[in-house]
Amino acid sequence: MKDFNTFYHQYGESLATRLTAIAHRDNAPAFVLVDDVSNPRQVQEASRSELKVDKNILIWEDFLDQVTNAGRDNYHAEISGSFAVIRKAQNNREAKLEAKQICRTVAMKVLALMLKDALCGPLNENTIQLDLQSVPGEPITMLGDGWVGRGYSFTWQVPISLLLSPDDLF
Repeated sequence: MKDFNTFYHQYGESLATRLTAIAHRDNAPAFVLVDDVSNPRQVQEASRSELKVDKNILIWEDFLDQVTNAGRDNYHAEISGSFAVIRKAQNNREAKLEAKQICRTVAMKVLALMLKDALCGPLNENTIQLDLQSVPGEPITMLGDGWVGRGYSFTWQVPISLLLSPDDLF
């Protein structure tokens, strides 16, 4: 994999495309890439312009990374990412609780698909390990306009090379 940024973004969108509970399509978008899921501006803008209110939406946050050394010349990037599944709910307690439960169920399917991909899919093919020892989740309520959901963080271990070629030096 030459361009991890592109892979990461395309992989998030592929999750939204492959899961029937989200069913992202060009003519029915259900995927939003954001820089910071705790800042709802990007999601709010997308929800006003392109997202359907009767769908589950996958919010995929850009990643943070940290270089680690798992032994001599065994460098990895520890990728910290997060996602949320949101949907619009009617403005009453029962409807919001039901929407939150639907979002949690769909988010579990996202995690299950990531786990499957780590065993025999795009993550495995790119030697990316998924750490599912502890996956913190939290309710998403700050979007306003009746949108609710559930968000989760995840960690990938991605091998990296820190080799320099003669062309890299003066």
